[in-house]
Amino acid sequence: PGHFATHVSAPSFADGRVIIGLGDQTVASLRSSDGKLMWSAPVRGNFSAESTPAIANGAVFIADAEGDLYAIDERTGARQWDYQFASLVIHGSPLVAGGVVYLGLEDGELAAIRATSGHLVWRTVFSIGAIGPLTPDGDLLLAPAIGVKGGVIGLRHDPSAPLSDAPSPTHLRLGLALANFAGAFLLVLALAAVAYRYAGRRRSTDETPPEAR
Repeated sequence: PGHFATHVSAPSFADGRVIIGLGDQTVASLRSSDGKLMWSAPVRGNFSAESTPAIANGAVFIADAEGDLYAIDERTGARQWDYQFASLVIHGSPLVAGGVVYLGLEDGELAAIRATSGHLVWRTVFSIGAIGPLTPDGDLLLAPAIGVKGGVIGLRHDPSAPLSDAPSPTHLRLGLALANFAGAFLLVLALAAVAYRYAGRRRSTDETPPEAR
């Protein structure tokens, strides 16, 4: 959104570095002692000043305001994966716990992404407002809902609940894409052959002398 274009994210600090999302659509790692840029990683969107990056297990997890969640190598700045949601991320911040990245979105969705693969584990939508920064409390996950119907939602792990393992909907599935391309190409060839055959018959008919018809 345009009104967030000049905003940076809130900063996070770990291992002598400051991690921050900048208004030029990059994530930067700055040396805390002198502000020297250690690396800069491009992203697809701008950031909300209310969102804070998470740093865990050698990776930076940061969400831009457009709804993209990124995992970036803390040391090199190389992107490990990204997951794109259909909603904005203005009030929410990534939370890492138990190998899972949790994130609240503006449409009331709360999602869990596997930290190693970037695949969706589960998602649920609440109808009481945008989801803000998450807080763990023992075996509970507390999610504040922002808005006139706002409140705090408490979630507890259910070991019997079904889990998914779905990649980001924006990722190209190369095998399926090639299969679809090959199928479309063969269809075009078949149609071209039919058209050529039909055109050849028309030309043969038009060139036949009238007395031979």
